[in-house]
Amino acid sequence: MVLQGYEPAAVWAHFEALSAIPRGSYNEQAAAAYVAAFAEKLGLYCVVDKVNNVFIKKPASPGCEDQPAVMLQGHLDMVCEKNEDVEHDFLTDPIEMYVDGDWIKARGTTLGADNGLACAMMMAILEDNSLVHPPLECLFTAAEETGMDGAMAFDAGLSAAKTLINMDAGPDDMFVVSCAGGMTLYIDKRYTVTDAVGEGLRIAVTGLTGGHSGTNIHRGRGNANRIMGRLLDSLSDRARLSEIRGGSKNNAIPREAFANIVVPSAEEAIKTLSAMAAVLKSELTEADEAFAVSIEPVSAEKAMSRAETEAVTALLCLLPEAVLNMSQRVPGLVETSANIGVVRTENGAVSIELSCRGSVESRQEETLRRVVHLCRLVGADLKQGARYSGWEYDPASPVRKTFEAAYRDLFGREATAKAIHAGLECGLFAAKMPGLDIVAIGAECHGGHSPAERANIPSTARVYELVKEVLRRMGTQA
Repeated sequence: MVLQGYEPAAVWAHFEALSAIPRGSYNEQAAAAYVAAFAEKLGLYCVVDKVNNVFIKKPASPGCEDQPAVMLQGHLDMVCEKNEDVEHDFLTDPIEMYVDGDWIKARGTTLGADNGLACAMMMAILEDNSLVHPPLECLFTAAEETGMDGAMAFDAGLSAAKTLINMDAGPDDMFVVSCAGGMTLYIDKRYTVTDAVGEGLRIAVTGLTGGHSGTNIHRGRGNANRIMGRLLDSLSDRARLSEIRGGSKNNAIPREAFANIVVPSAEEAIKTLSAMAAVLKSELTEADEAFAVSIEPVSAEKAMSRAETEAVTALLCLLPEAVLNMSQRVPGLVETSANIGVVRTENGAVSIELSCRGSVESRQEETLRRVVHLCRLVGADLKQGARYSGWEYDPASPVRKTFEAAYRDLFGREATAKAIHAGLECGLFAAKMPGLDIVAIGAECHGGHSPAERANIPSTARVYELVKEVLRRMGTQA
């Protein structure tokens, strides 16, 4: 037990147990079964639906039966990212974690605090019969990280809740009160291969920091797929693409990208690529100081045509990427953005996954139209995947006011309320359950969606105490 001896003990015990169960998006069956067995052991009402959402009800504590129900909510799945040199199978291997001062980290992989901490807190609250609370519902959603499939599929008719406390935000002194909507676009540029005449080279883009494509998109971090596009473009008409791969999740800023090309002269191509790499490095911030481009000989017998290579290069260079618009209503808030999250060659096509976020629907539609026009110009196929609405700010939210007062009384300082650019499931629940009062909270975590992910131990304890106090106040309010 790596986390034994840290408080809150119950939370860390559940988090460590969940971390031993592979639970990447669409692989939540075992984790859902584990949570359902936990609920059955406690004798609680529990439903596991066809997409592996787990919905649990716990009756109100004595004297709180007449209060409206409150739902706690977090997602079971985690982003599965690892460093290239780390051997880890996310379908079978537990997360290997360790403690570094006040932080919990994983060895070369994502930690899964996003959103395993919420699940662990809900389990700790459900098993603690000493707590005072109103009728309680806990919803563990599936496939949040891949398009919020679980929240979309959830049967809202199961719930009687009038208040939702989403626990997929943070840090603990900030309450999220609004979030962006999002959509995923899938682009395929088909190609045929022919015999390659020339010299083969493998280009590797590594050392970028990456991060969450919502919360980190404004920080100017390099996108490995965009950088690869610019490297290919620097070769003008001298290269033919054989294979390309970059990123593994559309909602994570890609840290690495790799491409195999065929060129007439490896020596000339290396000179050009090295010069462009120096330019790119000069453009990046200190966060990407480990950025590197390596080039080495590789065997390449087949490659796509020059025209097809140019089309792929155009997509990587011209697709919307990073911050597209800043909000005119909320200072400092990103309004629309896009992330070229995944690029890969498979089944005779270069496939690209583009994650788009926006808090203004007309701007989202503009992003979509830009991609539509570009795909038509280069002869690529486009499909729209999941699209979800945002969550609008409610200036009169009772639950936000309760959180603000409880935080002030517990910790002697003020918390802040903030609208964010990241996508949360709150917008989907707001649409499904009209009139739902919502707030999103969470512990301090950094490096989300990357192997740099880490969770703060003292912050987690504060959030747990805060949620328990808010539930007590909601259970005893007049």
